[in-house]
Amino acid sequence: MHRVIDTADITTPEGKERALVKVAAIIREHPSDLVRSEYASDAARRLDVKENIVLERVAQRGAMTAPQPQPANSASKRENAEFIVLVLMVNDFDAVTSIVSEEVFADESHRRVFRALFNNRDDFTKAEAELDPEAAEILSAVLVASVDGDPRVEGVNLLRAAVRRELSKRAANASPEVITRDQKIRLQVDKLLERSVADSDITDLLAWLYEVQLTVEA
Repeated sequence: MHRVIDTADITTPEGKERALVKVAAIIREHPSDLVRSEYASDAARRLDVKENIVLERVAQRGAMTAPQPQPANSASKRENAEFIVLVLMVNDFDAVTSIVSEEVFADESHRRVFRALFNNRDDFTKAEAELDPEAAEILSAVLVASVDGDPRVEGVNLLRAAVRRELSKRAANASPEVITRDQKIRLQVDKLLERSVADSDITDLLAWLYEVQLTVEA
């Protein structure tokens, strides 16, 4: 097991996932539950992932295969702000979900991953079962990725971008009521730049995003 990890390139999510699949297969073959648990703990430490992620991979006999190299557009999805927030969500669920909702995600695959994680919290196996192959692939990368970032800062940045994106779509002939509401929203977006942004402003902006996107879908 150590040889697999030591010879693997675990500097990228894809490389770490490939190593995790191989390590899980090795651990799975040991007959002792205690030894498997100890090996999983050691592998988690060496791969810098949560232990329950290793244990879930071990339990998925035959369900997981090592990911193949992906095209550049797939890799770019794993380097943007939305991907970073998903990684932070795995490590600090409450901090992220107090600021972020699925409406802040522009990429539909990222949105589906967020929804699955939100609905299943730390049960990553159930979350993966809800996803299509493209989103499941992103989830696999999320679970093994390591990022440095403050959940609140990254979440606020994503929220701000989402609100500004929706405001840019407003029609020039909007009603006076909509214009007045949007002016208030713009003021609240500016407040997101403040270090001590109020939770009430975040809540209002998330509610506005929900309302706007609900109207579009209708």
